[in-house]
Amino acid sequence: MSDEDIELLENYLDGALSPGEAERVGRRLARDLEWAGALEQLRAQRGVRREVWESLEPSRPLADAAGRAAVALAISAERWSRATRFARRAAAVAAGLLVAFTGGWVARGRVPAPAGTPSAPAPMEIQVALTDEGGNIIAVQHFADPARARQFAEDVGRWQSGHRPDEVGDFSQVSGEF
Repeated sequence: MSDEDIELLENYLDGALSPGEAERVGRRLARDLEWAGALEQLRAQRGVRREVWESLEPSRPLADAAGRAAVALAISAERWSRATRFARRAAAVAAGLLVAFTGGWVARGRVPAPAGTPSAPAPMEIQVALTDEGGNIIAVQHFADPARARQFAEDVGRWQSGHRPDEVGDFSQVSGEF
């Protein structure tokens, strides 16, 4: 059989021939056994191909499961995308805060505080002035402890008023702040 004859039989099986051509092919099939055998062989080949293609198609439950898996994968990918976007934003905010705090820590004490800003209270300092006979201040002694400042002032007062220690050079009763 020629390629044109096989193509004509394929079109006959497909129903693609005009009614006149289909009638002519039908008459030839009735009288030509070679054509009838070729037609049956083409039908058998089509049946095998159909069975192969049908066997490759998934069953309904399998197709449904595959569809659900694809949807779940798409939802998971979207959630992951959102989570990574959020993580990037959070990391950017954290980096900005870190830079700001690091800059503040490095610049601490180097930048003067704006006017009107309350500063930390200074530690308490007590000053005891030492004067000469004319009342002029000749020295100032600084103390952080009021009790020691009072003791020093009393010692200096005794010293200046002439109440010297018992022995010359004995300073055991003086506070030791000279």
